[in-house]
Amino acid sequence: MKIFRTITLSALLLFTLVACAHDGKVAVGAINTDELLAQYADFSQAYRQVELSEQELAQVKRWPDKLEVTTYFGTWCHDSQREVPKMLKILALRPELSSQLIALDINKSEPEGRASDAGIAFTPTFVITLDGRELGRIVERPETSLVADISAFLAG
Repeated sequence: MKIFRTITLSALLLFTLVACAHDGKVAVGAINTDELLAQYADFSQAYRQVELSEQELAQVKRWPDKLEVTTYFGTWCHDSQREVPKMLKILALRPELSSQLIALDINKSEPEGRASDAGIAFTPTFVITLDGRELGRIVERPETSLVADISAFLAG
């Protein structure tokens, strides 16, 4: 009976994850913003709805040019669908900042092994670095907001 329950719960979880994938498409590996927004309507719609306050705009403009943001996310992940468009809108304000979008499968992996190397366990995970040194990570959702959390990393 215990095995039947385990199999049933596993099947239900798998079905839920697959049902959350956009048209069964799951991006895996490096992807750019234009591709993501063109191919995944949930991300595109959320991106169009993002609005930053004047205070947030001012904070982002003060970030150093050498700041780097690596985003590990899943196109199937509701947290990613909520947070990644916000980060993309922020990064669009500062195109000189270095950024990478790395899409992961439901096992939180991708062919080049970058997620494994970075110890990624949850999506999205935003890894913030400056001059090759990791300042901090935002995992699944920010403490305050993406802008406030990154600004706090920079101040700390």
